[in-house]
Amino acid sequence: MIQPCPPVRVLIALLALLPTLGWGATASIREMAQQGDRVTVRYDLAAAGPMTVRLVGSSDGGHTFAMRLRSVSGDVGTGVAPGPGKVIHWDTRGDYPEGIEHLDVVLDLVVEARAPDAPTYVVIPLHGKVGKEIRASVLGRCLAAALAQRPSAVVLEVDSPGGFLSELYQLLNLSLTWQREHPEQRVVVLVREQAMSAAAVLSTSVPEIYLLPGSAIGAAMAIHIDRNKVTAVQEKFSSAYRGKARAAAEAGGHDPLLVEAMIDPDLEVSASDGADGAVQLVKGAPPEGGRRLIGEGKLLTLTADEAVAVGLAAGVVNDYAELGGRLGHPEWREGSDAARQIVAAWKEEIQGVETDYHYLVETIKDGLSRLRQSSGTDYSAIEGNLWEVRDAVDELEQIAEDYPFMGPAVHNTFDIGTGEIKQQFDKAIGELKRYRVQRSRARRN
Repeated sequence: MIQPCPPVRVLIALLALLPTLGWGATASIREMAQQGDRVTVRYDLAAAGPMTVRLVGSSDGGHTFAMRLRSVSGDVGTGVAPGPGKVIHWDTRGDYPEGIEHLDVVLDLVVEARAPDAPTYVVIPLHGKVGKEIRASVLGRCLAAALAQRPSAVVLEVDSPGGFLSELYQLLNLSLTWQREHPEQRVVVLVREQAMSAAAVLSTSVPEIYLLPGSAIGAAMAIHIDRNKVTAVQEKFSSAYRGKARAAAEAGGHDPLLVEAMIDPDLEVSASDGADGAVQLVKGAPPEGGRRLIGEGKLLTLTADEAVAVGLAAGVVNDYAELGGRLGHPEWREGSDAARQIVAAWKEEIQGVETDYHYLVETIKDGLSRLRQSSGTDYSAIEGNLWEVRDAVDELEQIAEDYPFMGPAVHNTFDIGTGEIKQQFDKAIGELKRYRVQRSRARRN
């Protein structure tokens, strides 16, 4: 089923810039209907002059807007005059011959002002842990906001120690799909301090990688952490991970041996200079005239200069001005900060979740203490606390489900599991009810 985005929410990535440039542009979807393979969108456009209007689509319920929508007609494209009653038609079979019935489609409008005279770039900060601060859903919204501005380059600014494999797989799927759907949009990675583990693999899915001086990339071995105990993951999962990582590197145009050496400590990789000056990598001992890049028992981690030397990175830059020069835009400037705002809003949400987590944990710990101090079957003195704690456990489990990065904290906080905690309080509540029934019967007799 196709859904419109929530009312009033329209993707206008340049909205913050419009007032200062004399443009006041708003677009609102009035109606969205589907009849067979034809989708009709009716909207009103309020603007000071002609605008560029694009229809964008999400196939995952609005998390990422990476659908290809080329079979559109009507009041769409460049030079759309402002006014009410605008209409866009989309031939779904033209873009998706297999149909869209199996997709969770959300459509939205993107309104663009005229392109700025000077080249621009949009920064998407990927700072923190993969699966926590760095989420596929957040990156998808950032990419949609960036695309609305049509910048000279979208810069994925990476500074991450790594994180969850499950989230990495979603990020890789998003990155590769989005780049495939938008080949006209240049995307580069800029490593600020570190791109380790999952962040290193994600970076290799992008063709152009740049690093700041002193930064590093690598060390991507998959590990499992349970109550602060670190172990390697089972081989069947590690093998699947290596395969996905190699595929991502190949799609990004990088030698998959590099990312495999970051993952597998049993792999020895050597390098030699080819006739054309390019670095050639091989498994095993160095060929004649070659050199060992990484030996067995170690994971590959590259400094900024080393990443350039082996062909993984395109260069080392000191700042965005120098990056622009390397990309052919010496006079570029940062455009809309919409992506930065999206990331900032997500980090605020994380802080709120963590605050709720700490409050619930303290509530449960206090309740457990009171429960242990109670005796017999009369829990009347702590009745309110029983229900409060029982609800708090449910809320805590909901946090772990809605925010997977909180799962380890939730499951490792107590010596017993949340399921056993619920059983203890359900038992106490049941005993309290039976006690009151018995007292009531005794009074009647």
